[in-house]
Amino acid sequence: MADDFSFVPFKREDHIYHNEAFAELCKDAVRAFNGTPVCELPPPRFTGSGVYAIYCTAKKGIYERYGNKVNRMGYNVPIYVGKAVPKGFSDIGLNTLSCHEQLDFWHERIKKSLGFVTGDFLCRFHVMEKDYAKYINGMYCMLLKIYHPVWNKVFGLCGCPDDFIFRWRQIHSERFCRKADKASQAELRRLLEVT
Repeated sequence: MADDFSFVPFKREDHIYHNEAFAELCKDAVRAFNGTPVCELPPPRFTGSGVYAIYCTAKKGIYERYGNKVNRMGYNVPIYVGKAVPKGFSDIGLNTLSCHEQLDFWHERIKKSLGFVTGDFLCRFHVMEKDYAKYINGMYCMLLKIYHPVWNKVFGLCGCPDDFIFRWRQIHSERFCRKADKASQAELRRLLEVT
């Protein structure tokens, strides 16, 4: 039986996508995000899906490196980057909450934690509506790749809000501040060193 198909020999370079215009568009999206105003956490109520970043400016405590070095002159590196997808997307856990609901969630965690000042945590966000909603995951991935936020590294594998809360308490509790959870303490300190 004769083969009806013919294939060209494999060359890796035939499978590489390169487009300077696309790369510039991605950079422009990040520049636009970084140009949005920084707000107190949580911001006034708003609706919609999109991406957001939480910044820390604490001058003392476990995250003092952010206020004294990383974000001393501006909001340079977020401590967390999140995404809120529209209903019907296949995400789970926190990602299915709206941007505002997620920012409320983080504000509650911070407010209930020992030694944190809520004013030391601020946010910025992009609401991505209609046709732009399908680019939320791409924007989120770009921000993660650029900033490597420490809370994403620590809480990134938590699948639902209950997992987040458990892990949060493991690290930001009176127990942690004293001596009990040495493994979590060591992990966080190691991650903070590379920030």
